[in-house]
Amino acid sequence: MPTISRFFMGARVTANAWLVVFGPFAAGYFLSFFFRNVNAVISRDLAGEFALSSADLGFLTSMYLLAFAAFQLPLGVLLDRYGPRRVVAALLCVAAVGALVFSQARDFTTLSIGRALIGLGVSAGLMGAIKAFMLWFPRDRQTALTGAMIGIGSIGTLSATAPAEALLGPLGWRALFFGLAMLSVAVQRRGPNRSSSTPSGTWKSAKERKYALVSQPRSAGARAKSRTRSFAITALM
Repeated sequence: MPTISRFFMGARVTANAWLVVFGPFAAGYFLSFFFRNVNAVISRDLAGEFALSSADLGFLTSMYLLAFAAFQLPLGVLLDRYGPRRVVAALLCVAAVGALVFSQARDFTTLSIGRALIGLGVSAGLMGAIKAFMLWFPRDRQTALTGAMIGIGSIGTLSATAPAEALLGPLGWRALFFGLAMLSVAVQRRGPNRSSSTPSGTWKSAKERKYALVSQPRSAGARAKSRTRSFAITALM
């Protein structure tokens, strides 16, 4: 399998980079897909407690997707200006607030607000990670890292099915979302301290470190192209 061989024979990446950079961004992407799909599992509980119709449940799901999609254009600008560490951490705090609001909701309006905040909070899950990988990992690892992220997202989707349903029995949906809020806070507190530079010693060669500097967009036109590419990738996902 030549692709796997090239992955393990590529430029050396320290264990710290995997734990501090890849780990938190992967956990954020996992949460994004878990939040996206968990409504299907708790829909029966929500319908029973709040007397919701099928249209109401569909509206809750759409609030997540609407907030998620609407923020993609400003997201590219923010990632270029402030870096993935700050942007993703701030947005995960928004997701945590949304999960708390959702867990304490007493009416349909509050449920909708919480769901929209969750969608906004996890909207940088993929693009923030790709931006971070471009800054912190060598070029020959980018494809494998992106593929790993897609796989982790799929695991998040699977976790929002039978595993989530198994937790509903002893915990209930409110406690589940409270726990997800705490997990979102824990994830945002981890990550690289520097959002716009490459850590010393992470990459094997000076040539690759130089690539990280020269590959960043300098002009306004280049930044606009970078944001356009980021949005196009997100739309395809």
